[in-house]
Amino acid sequence: MYQKYLFRWIQTIIQNALIFIILFWGISQAGSAVESSGEIRFSQLSAADGLPSNVIYDGLQDSRGFIWISGSAGLIRYSPHEVRVFSRDIEDKTSLISNSINVLFEDTQGHLWIGTKAGLARFDRHSETFERFIHEPGQPGSLSDNHIRSIFEDHAGVLWIGSEGGLDRLIPGENRTWTVQRTRILSGLKNININAIAQDKTQHLWLGTDNGLYRWNPKIKKLRHFIHHSEQSDSLSDNHIQVLAYTSSGRLWIGTLNGGLNLYVEADESFTHLRHDENDPLSLSSNDVQDILWDEQGRLWVATTGGIDLVQGQKVTRHLLRQTGVSHSDDVAFITSVWADRHERIWFGTLGAGIYIQDPNLKRFKNYLYRHDGHGISARHIRGMAEDARGNIWFGTHSDGLFQFDPVAEKVTVYKSVAGDHNSLSSNRVAAVIEGDDGMIWIGTGGGGLNKFDPETKRFTRYVYAADESQNPAAADSLPHNFIPWLIKDKGGILWLAHFGGGLTRFDPKTETFTNYRHDPDDSHSIGFDILTSVTPLHNGQVWIGTYGKGISVFDRQTKQFRHYRHDPEDPGSLSDDTVRHIYEDSRGRIWVTTNFGLNRYYPDKDKFRVYTTKNGFPANNLLAVVEDNSGQLWISSSKSLTRFNPDTEAIRVYYREDGLGVNSFFFYAFGRTRAGQLMFGGDNGFSLFDPMRIEDNLHPPEVVLTRLEIFNQPAEIGPDRLLKQSITETRSLSLPYNQNSIGIYFSGLNYTAPDKNTYLHKLEGVDKDWVKTGSDRPFALYNHLSPGQYTFKVRAANNDGIRSNKEVSLALNILPPWWQTWWFGVLLVVLSGFLLRAIILWRVRLIAEQNRYLESQVQIRTEELEMSEARFRGLSEATFEGIFIHEQLKILEVNQYGCDLFGYDREELLGRSGRILLADETFETVRDNVRRGNECSYEAIGKRRDGSKFPIEIHAKQIPFRNDFVRVAAVRDITERKQVEAELIRLTLTDQLTGISNRKYLDTMLANEMERAKRHHIPFVIIFVDIDSFKLVNDIHGHLVGDAVLQGVSARLKQRLRVTDILGRWGGEEFMIICPDTESEAGRELAEGLRNIIGQSDYPGAGRVTASFGVTQYRPDESDDTLIQRADEALYHSKRQGRNCVTLR
Repeated sequence: MYQKYLFRWIQTIIQNALIFIILFWGISQAGSAVESSGEIRFSQLSAADGLPSNVIYDGLQDSRGFIWISGSAGLIRYSPHEVRVFSRDIEDKTSLISNSINVLFEDTQGHLWIGTKAGLARFDRHSETFERFIHEPGQPGSLSDNHIRSIFEDHAGVLWIGSEGGLDRLIPGENRTWTVQRTRILSGLKNININAIAQDKTQHLWLGTDNGLYRWNPKIKKLRHFIHHSEQSDSLSDNHIQVLAYTSSGRLWIGTLNGGLNLYVEADESFTHLRHDENDPLSLSSNDVQDILWDEQGRLWVATTGGIDLVQGQKVTRHLLRQTGVSHSDDVAFITSVWADRHERIWFGTLGAGIYIQDPNLKRFKNYLYRHDGHGISARHIRGMAEDARGNIWFGTHSDGLFQFDPVAEKVTVYKSVAGDHNSLSSNRVAAVIEGDDGMIWIGTGGGGLNKFDPETKRFTRYVYAADESQNPAAADSLPHNFIPWLIKDKGGILWLAHFGGGLTRFDPKTETFTNYRHDPDDSHSIGFDILTSVTPLHNGQVWIGTYGKGISVFDRQTKQFRHYRHDPEDPGSLSDDTVRHIYEDSRGRIWVTTNFGLNRYYPDKDKFRVYTTKNGFPANNLLAVVEDNSGQLWISSSKSLTRFNPDTEAIRVYYREDGLGVNSFFFYAFGRTRAGQLMFGGDNGFSLFDPMRIEDNLHPPEVVLTRLEIFNQPAEIGPDRLLKQSITETRSLSLPYNQNSIGIYFSGLNYTAPDKNTYLHKLEGVDKDWVKTGSDRPFALYNHLSPGQYTFKVRAANNDGIRSNKEVSLALNILPPWWQTWWFGVLLVVLSGFLLRAIILWRVRLIAEQNRYLESQVQIRTEELEMSEARFRGLSEATFEGIFIHEQLKILEVNQYGCDLFGYDREELLGRSGRILLADETFETVRDNVRRGNECSYEAIGKRRDGSKFPIEIHAKQIPFRNDFVRVAAVRDITERKQVEAELIRLTLTDQLTGISNRKYLDTMLANEMERAKRHHIPFVIIFVDIDSFKLVNDIHGHLVGDAVLQGVSARLKQRLRVTDILGRWGGEEFMIICPDTESEAGRELAEGLRNIIGQSDYPGAGRVTASFGVTQYRPDESDDTLIQRADEALYHSKRQGRNCVTLR
């Protein structure tokens, strides 16, 4: 079959090439015609998008919204973001029967049927497997032949299968079963390939074969045969029928292999023909008709080996996808199939170029684009644009001259510079175009100055800057610069010219006088810069000028002076950026400025700007041109998009190429508005022209489906013994074991209009608190290590225009717990625990009874032993040097004499009383807690004598048996002497042995305490460093004994002057530190001055007089001790550097 298509393709290419040459010759003599893609625009789906092959035979959209595609590489299920391929597996009898598929069909019950060259298959959506129907020799209940060419369902729900062996019927039964019945309609006829089947309103069955057209009347069992008769002009044009289409209007169209298109005329059973005629440009593209589609608008789409023909009535009205070139696509000719989806998109299968899609839901942007073949604009890089009073659109180009475009006839006239002809355009680099009040066309060029074009005489007049007046006869020395990127006309007909390097020019076309305004660095009221980007005269008479890097200059026509607006980083109400692209005044007098950083709105009452950027929804910050439409909304261009901005609601909509724009990258100077309200924006490959009122949203909300399930990043297999019992698309609840709890759920919104702009909201109830938004780049949700429990996954979809469907798909998900967390295991555990507890209780009862008998026998023995033990205990306690107390919960039961003497009580005064009378209040809680614990323990406490005096004691307590019970015995010792020794040892470790003052260890502790107190209560304190000057000389000259005496003397004099709360210590060597709580820096400095005088005015034995240097600093909140000490140290060494014997405050 592929070889047959290939032969026809080559033949058609040759035919169409000849037609193209003839047509192009005629067009080039008449003028240049331009094809727009605004009416019918195509997008492409090919191997680059994931298709397994670019050879397509058939396609359809099923009742669920999926697109199914057949070809030479298997069955393809296409949805936005996913291409799923089903192919033949030799070892799997439930796989596709053959990868070469001729025809696809979905019946009214939603079953998908696949006709291949190896048999018929039905796709089971639940199991994603295929049921096979094949020809079996000798079996009358099998198909007549395996090469299936056509499938059709009649009004009774019976399927008719056409093959190379005849016609079969497939009768539906119960439980999705079918019975094959061979018919005798065409029995006896040989080599009858049934390529097409149709049924008319009278229930006649029409069969298209390789041997003409047959009509079967089932009521009277009569067969009528129609064939081609060369002598009859109203007979079939060709006997090889390839496609039949019975329309809703009751017409039967017949497509043939070599005879073009036929229309059956029921009245006289004749045929009218539409054929290819190389001399008629509106004839069929080819006589080889592959497929026919009748759409809802009553148009007939005819797929041929030479492209697509659009037929209305009985005439070809348009050719599409022809070999002569197609806008926005590679050249295509061989169209194999055509089908429509539920939203009127038309899909075209091709032999080698994949699929082309015509989408009426795309925005109605009419695009006139560059084409190398003469069927588009013959220049790239569109610049300034304007419409004249006749409705012509004028635009400049980067280097291809001036274009005049007639949008009605879609004709282009090009004007270029001709060397030596001063009546031609002065430069082919045209940057700006505008029509004057007198109908003249004014052109600003990139290097050729200003030009005036007279549409009647077709002559150009040049106005250029030149030192030699002979080169500029029209206006000598009139222009300051020849690069004019901007032209605009005010309401008085005056032209304002922006120069890219020459400042601003006011030009009066009537008097042809020029007034130039240049930047003067010595004059603040001159224009701000000479490199200009735009000029806008306002309704109030002001002229606003945008510059390249120097903000805005505003010209006052009365004073002839300029004021300026620049970007100020410190002022949020200033201009957002100094590189200005466009200044625009809308119909309500609002001023808008595009810059390299957003859109600015000027507020005259505040003399301030407000900026809109990507944070407000704009696609980019580098914005270009602004144009207002008839509804008051602004259209703003950026490099890759157009943005519609509502100034009142601040709503923003962004349009890209996916929405129907044809321009790859928009240019700043290329924009305009027609008198009819159409807008135009140009760029690097042409321009877009559109009516903003016709730019409507796609109102079809997408159905959303689940397309794939992954477990631990692996696709879940389908089967009765698998985790996924049926296709995830058909699944609404799913249970997974606890160790298969990391899943990925893939989904798709079945909107095929700009599907890359589809968006989604998904949520897993039980995990996600809010809806998670994702785009077409992430049409899936991943959840790892889900805990056992019940979850519900939900997903919603929105189309390319944000229209969201009210319907959502949900999947109930149950992560099963491990067996040890199941309810039945819990119940079993409770039952077993009950039996075990009962057994333990019975065992304990018996054990306790035996123990009681044994204990009763031991009670008497133990009683006697305890009485003897008590007597021995009393004797021993009287001989010890510790107070022995026996108590029960601090109630004194027994005490020895030493214990009575220790606390100053008589024995009778203590027995039966609480031990609390022997304890100081501050330690009673400690003693009581230790008693309650009941463990053996040793601890210290404060004892209280009868006279109220307190003393430290050590208690060692232990539980012992006493008088048939358990009590606590406490040994109490007076540790007054030990505490005195310990205190002296601590004092010695914190005292400098030489001077008797605190040492550095004590200072570190006290400094940390003081810092903590200052942080908590916000109390100031200072530290003072004191260093004896030249102390090393004292040691070297007088010896260390004198040096030690000096240290002792200085420390003694410091102590004399300090307050009781001040802390003095030896920091090390001859250096001392003083910590002064509740002291601020100035008071600390005064204290240091006093100490310095005392030290300096005193005599020290053996050394005479000495001096000291001081460093003072106050603690600052939240600083570290290291920082504080370093600052005091720096102050001290500053005093040293100042000559010593002074005080420095830091």
